[in-house]
Amino acid sequence: MDASPTPPLPLRAPTPSIDLPAGKDRADAAANKAAAVFDLRREPKIPEPFLWPHEEARPTSAAELEVPVVDVGVLRNGDGAGLRRAAAQVAAACATHGFFQVCGHGVDAALGRAALDGASDFFRLPLAEKQRARRVPGTVSGYTSAHADRFASKLPWKETLSFGFHDGAAAPVVVDYFTGTLGQDFEPVGRVYQRYCEEMKELSLTIMELLELSLGVERGYYREFFEDSRSIMRTTSAGWRSWWTASGAPSGPSQAPWSSTSATPSWRCPTGGTRAACTARW
Repeated sequence: MDASPTPPLPLRAPTPSIDLPAGKDRADAAANKAAAVFDLRREPKIPEPFLWPHEEARPTSAAELEVPVVDVGVLRNGDGAGLRRAAAQVAAACATHGFFQVCGHGVDAALGRAALDGASDFFRLPLAEKQRARRVPGTVSGYTSAHADRFASKLPWKETLSFGFHDGAAAPVVVDYFTGTLGQDFEPVGRVYQRYCEEMKELSLTIMELLELSLGVERGYYREFFEDSRSIMRTTSAGWRSWWTASGAPSGPSQAPWSSTSATPSWRCPTGGTRAACTARW
């Protein structure tokens, strides 16, 4: 474990759950929907589907978003006053913009860097190679460019690679996804993301304990509820950021790995920050 200080992790508010259709429905969706494919790294100009109506633009603000840094280490070191302070910080953040950062999490900084590098290497591959992992419409796992498999207009300028994680299987599911989808050459990056997902799940469960305290819920209730959860890891290469998602629990030219139903830890990218919509402004 890297002994250097661990960087804060910004968190965002829960997102809606994802319903996966049955196998036949997935096949039908794939057969009935042919999606456009955009090579965002080679487009000479912005294609029309990426243009958004001016009237839908939200005003931007140069103001710095006040995102508290919450020390989750207080859950283990017996600091009662620190624990109450952390719970109050989480409650205040969740009642406003839904973001807070955590420190004292113990996640190896080198592991976070390796996860970012793995995403960067993948998104630099030729489009034909990335398309080997193309997401089937109606499913979650796989590569997609600008969500063009789901929408025809007002597209985001980003690529994503998503895959599932759960730790109840006999084999490492993330490693199996990379080798089975992209080939044996991708086993090393699969192992990086396998470990990253394991670390993020444990961190998510720790954050659930803080949420319990901030809401006055019985200690251990959320941790136990999400213990056997299944999560989604998502790496994103976008015009301004990259995103892990874990159902118990990263988005830009920078890449960062993200669950989609309860909490979303996002490893901070060294090349930029996080923009948030708050009080009708960015």
